[in-house]
Amino acid sequence: MKALIVEDDVFVQEDLKEVLQSLGHEVISICESYEEVVVCLNEGIIPEIVFIDIQLKSSFDGIDVAEYIRSKFKSKLIFLTSITDDRILHKANKLKIDGYLVKPFKSQDIKVAISMLGDHSNVKAKDYLFLKDGHEQFKILFNDILYAEAEDNYVFLYLNNNRKLLSMSLKMLEQQLYESRFLRIHRSYLINMDHVERIGANYVIVGQKQIPMNDSAKAILRKHLNL
Repeated sequence: MKALIVEDDVFVQEDLKEVLQSLGHEVISICESYEEVVVCLNEGIIPEIVFIDIQLKSSFDGIDVAEYIRSKFKSKLIFLTSITDDRILHKANKLKIDGYLVKPFKSQDIKVAISMLGDHSNVKAKDYLFLKDGHEQFKILFNDILYAEAEDNYVFLYLNNNRKLLSMSLKMLEQQLYESRFLRIHRSYLINMDHVERIGANYVIVGQKQIPMNDSAKAILRKHLNL
């Protein structure tokens, strides 16, 4: 299986990586923080199994990481832990985690934890997300999104047939739109590159809207469109 390791202890990283590879699994990336996981998944990596340290030394802990991954993929999640705090464990259990490894763990512990997961070689990325609208949440297909425009602390999300006003920042929306087709093309705009109709020197046309584009975004766009 393709494995992602989220652990900030380099010794645990190496031990876990070595054992996984010896068991025939592929370690596709190692991250040390929530932010690194977001970047990693935005690059198109889809792990089948993720090993997550509950106590990461950052503003976001392993539970935050697990919640983020669960919102995107159907990956199996195994927590790495050395804690016995009932409050934290209760919070983790609410996520319906697939397994735990208590530090210090042995290679046999890892083998047993993986064997109990069964066959999960067909993990797929979700092609939609749910966004909040007042007291309700509505489903948005990624393919229906044309572009998003920041407006103070809000975002106008333009779809194929309508638009939505979201109570969030453009950065927050960008983190949820993890697919590689979405690009922050300007500080106030995020586009779906698959819906670009025309490209100018410093702008693009998406859904009849002319949107400004910075130089770094232009290079990424041209690569995505094979230009």
